[in-house]
Amino acid sequence: MKRLFTIFFVFSPLLLFAQKQGQAFIDSVLKELPRAKEDTNKVKMLHRLAFGYQNINPDEGIKYALQELDLATKLEWKKGIGLAYNCLGVNYDAKSDFDKALDYHFSALKVNEEIENKKEIARSLENIAFTCQDKGDHPKALEYNFRALKIFEEINDKEGIAGTSGAIGSVYQSEENYDKALEYHFNALKIHKEQGNKVGVAGNMGNIGIVYEHQNNYDKALEYDIMALRLYNDLGDKHGKERNLGNIGNIYAGLKDYGKAMEYDFQALDVAKELGDKNIIGANLGNIGETYLLIVKDMRTPKPDDHISGIRETNLERSIEYLNKGIAVCKEIGLLDAIVEFTQSLSEAYTLSGDTKSALENYKVYAKLKDSIFSDENKMKVKRMGDKYEVELKDRDAQIAMLTATKKRNEHLLFIGGVCVVALVIGIVLRNIYSQK
Repeated sequence: MKRLFTIFFVFSPLLLFAQKQGQAFIDSVLKELPRAKEDTNKVKMLHRLAFGYQNINPDEGIKYALQELDLATKLEWKKGIGLAYNCLGVNYDAKSDFDKALDYHFSALKVNEEIENKKEIARSLENIAFTCQDKGDHPKALEYNFRALKIFEEINDKEGIAGTSGAIGSVYQSEENYDKALEYHFNALKIHKEQGNKVGVAGNMGNIGIVYEHQNNYDKALEYDIMALRLYNDLGDKHGKERNLGNIGNIYAGLKDYGKAMEYDFQALDVAKELGDKNIIGANLGNIGETYLLIVKDMRTPKPDDHISGIRETNLERSIEYLNKGIAVCKEIGLLDAIVEFTQSLSEAYTLSGDTKSALENYKVYAKLKDSIFSDENKMKVKRMGDKYEVELKDRDAQIAMLTATKKRNEHLLFIGGVCVVALVIGIVLRNIYSQK
């Protein structure tokens, strides 16, 4: 089965930066930076730069995040310090330095707890969850996402609830618990529709399409991914577009329409290269390699086109080439789930080519990573975490129902008491009138 791109959505004003994206957005901020005064607005500007660099050049992102931290510290602006720690965390995560990323995310969490900023506390918990998921620690990812979700529910932050619900759905999706994944993705989709958030709607439609594809429900998958792609085109959102193009390519591969699959995969790769998005570059290279492998395994003679050869051995060579390229990029940025998927496929490709030594080496890498990420112990931890949250949710609902019933009973007693008081006052007035007569 081909690996698809999971689109995580946690919305903040920094993610909704007009129509400019990638390097174009960064260039526009860099032009403004020399004229900026040494105040909180400059801190925010540096934050936008550091955040924008995370998928293009995380080392530059770290450079600007350190400047952001330095200025926020001089201004004694704790909220800005928390934002800077957050940016350092996401950039180190992009470099696959997960320990440093977690250190900075926990520093952000501590600052936000000191200033009692519940919304940013929840954001920090989400960031910790993302890094845990990148590390392949799904139980911890679920734990911190549920903690974030409870805070967003407490403060009634609808976008926060939707974003975290989508993230929880993605963890369940990684664990192949597709029913739970769909439950949380549809919850997120419902809220984004209610809020009129088109970016969120498109993102969750894409995530739902991914789950349906994993269930081999290609018609439903294509329906949701096409709707998502149309929305991204309308919004001019190239980051969303690159992901959905790849998703659609994977669906066509599942349908054995390899020409269409390659068409969408290479479109996605071109957009990813334009944006400098290494996550999607790595995933697309691997996906193209897997499509070539599917062509080789298919007993039918492939229809040659710009990407597909009519010669089996040529397609097998291309499969090995693209899988190796994809794995190299994924190792560079630490996409563990993708490495698991692609090393398994590469092992199979080498077996078909007769290179048993390389096949065994890659199978060992695949087996070791798979055991560490998808062990039975981790699956039980994920299940317990989900069960715990659902029990807490039922307890909370029961408490709300009890408080509502108590409130109604008290209101009823107050009404009866009020009627008695009014009757007593009327009785006293009538008695006084009678006495005067």
